[in-house]
Amino acid sequence: LPSGSIKNAYLTFAYENGVHLNADGTIGAKRGSSSGTSVLWGLMKFGNGSILDAAEDSGITHVSTVDVRTTNILGGFVIVKTTLVSGE
Repeated sequence: LPSGSIKNAYLTFAYENGVHLNADGTIGAKRGSSSGTSVLWGLMKFGNGSILDAAEDSGITHVSTVDVRTTNILGGFVIVKTTLVSGE
């Protein structure tokens, strides 16, 4: 794959679903979050923790910052991924 093609494919997908991803680092007025949990080293998963879900959660259509936090418990027995976004 050419350099950046996966990123461009995701940006196209997000834009087509009503979210403009332009993470320029300026903290926006609206904030949203999305979480995903994996149990038993990935055998069971709940939620997805995606940027798109976090943006839709708070009505953000232009994402300006993205922060992903991961908590690993007992060597991967439980993994919690939280995606935080801000924007307008």
